[in-house]
Amino acid sequence: EVPAEAPAEAPADAPADAPADAAAAADGVAPEVLARAGANSSSTFGCGGATCAQRSTCCQSRNHPGLTLCCSRWTICIFSYYNGDYGLSVLNQLGVGTPRCFACNKKQKGCTNPHGGSKHYGALPAGTATVEGVPFTVAQINAGDFGH
Repeated sequence: EVPAEAPAEAPADAPADAPADAAAAADGVAPEVLARAGANSSSTFGCGGATCAQRSTCCQSRNHPGLTLCCSRWTICIFSYYNGDYGLSVLNQLGVGTPRCFACNKKQKGCTNPHGGSKHYGALPAGTATVEGVPFTVAQINAGDFGH
């Protein structure tokens, strides 16, 4: 006989009758992201073509949506955009380029923006600063206008 699996526990600060997904909500995961994870799974969620562990960050490119990484907790999602005019890659948190996961340290200013502009989490806020070397405005990025 195989013992039944114990139900997942809600976080300590959630009411006793809170669903297990309350742990993800307590970590700032939006309800629509949880909904995309699937009704039968509270331990993983969809990230483009990848499946990420709950509490990880979906690092999905905006201009190449098929390029995704699941960044572990305590890392930060950053994108590398190759600028042919400059002849080098430009790191950014606009979601433009290929995804990378970096450690949260002083150089990355901690984990102040762990989503890093990932397409998975929706539009960039209107006040998002542009990055020199990434030739798109925030409006173009949000509209998916990459001039391909």
